[in-house]
Amino acid sequence: MILPKIILITNSFIFLFREFMTRIKNTHLACLLLTSISFSTFASVDDINNKPQFVVISLDDGVNQEMEKSVAQLNSTVPLTFYVNVVQQAGGWVYEESMLDIVCVNDDGLTTGDPQCVSNPKSINNLYKKGHEFALHTYSHPAIASGNQGEPLTQSQIEKELKKNYEFLVASGIPGDKIKGFRAPFLDTNSSGWDRENKNAALGHLQGIMNQLNISYDSSLSAAPEQTQPRKGVRHCTSIPGGWDNVHCDFSQKEQFNWEDGGYPKYTVATQPKSNQLFMGYKYIDGSIVNVMDTVFGACNQTCTPEQAKNIWMENFLNHYKDASRPPFGIYLHRQSLSISDEVDGLNAFIKEVQLEYPNTYFVTASQVSDYYKIGVDLTPEQIKAFLSK
Repeated sequence: MILPKIILITNSFIFLFREFMTRIKNTHLACLLLTSISFSTFASVDDINNKPQFVVISLDDGVNQEMEKSVAQLNSTVPLTFYVNVVQQAGGWVYEESMLDIVCVNDDGLTTGDPQCVSNPKSINNLYKKGHEFALHTYSHPAIASGNQGEPLTQSQIEKELKKNYEFLVASGIPGDKIKGFRAPFLDTNSSGWDRENKNAALGHLQGIMNQLNISYDSSLSAAPEQTQPRKGVRHCTSIPGGWDNVHCDFSQKEQFNWEDGGYPKYTVATQPKSNQLFMGYKYIDGSIVNVMDTVFGACNQTCTPEQAKNIWMENFLNHYKDASRPPFGIYLHRQSLSISDEVDGLNAFIKEVQLEYPNTYFVTASQVSDYYKIGVDLTPEQIKAFLSK
């Protein structure tokens, strides 16, 4: 058979190369050699099988008693990540800043009962105690880059949206140091377009308040499955002065792009971003791209059997699991995705099959993925289990 011979030759080369590297006295030369060779090119079957596959299931928007009932249908062994807003803008082009004055939690950590509140402190606390993660989604769910009559929100508005969102979660019983993430409503962090300078400024203010609140990751941008590894300080960028293409660059690449011209936010507060971008992987059905959020709910239109729903999730999971780098896989939902029993059954069937049939797969929270990638090296399965148990 050809494959085993290729793997044997490849592994022999890697062994000899590593032996050579250990004998090099010039550490600068060693670093150059290491950075010039992609070991993923030489990855053996065993190397791929030993890589961890992380799976994150997230839910956006209000968390209340209805949400509690909905998530109770899901496999209880799986931790969820909630991106929570507190009240809800009416939508459209008009931003109602007065929505920030609505109080939804009292001094005792209980709901004020205001009917405009879409999140309930007690529900949040109940779910947090079950091991789920809570992250920011703004206070009133505006479109940050375009929600003020087509213009971005102001610096003051952006700061208030995140601060009040953070304060609400803390008052609901979430420790401040456990609030690590953010997702933009409508995923509205696109810095390209005719008004890109204004959007760039708004996203700079967004990063600034994230730095102040020690938010360590943002999960608002989408990418192909093989490109969803967390990266620090990602935004849209370009190599052409004055124009922004929808190309993702990160802080480490800033010298390759027009950093001051635009295409990458100028950060306030800190000279560099503190946050990773956890990309939302594109979703497919039979190879054709579909909605990244509420994938099954949107595609099935309430007609899918549990098996069909399971197969949609499995197709997308395997796009990550079979990739040599096994980038994180995410399932991104609103509560509506848990309203159809056959679709919920399909999701649970997917979870069960993955847990039983796919080694080195871990259902985790988004912050666990972000924290893991900050380590910079792959851990053994035993080390991963210890890491996740912290």
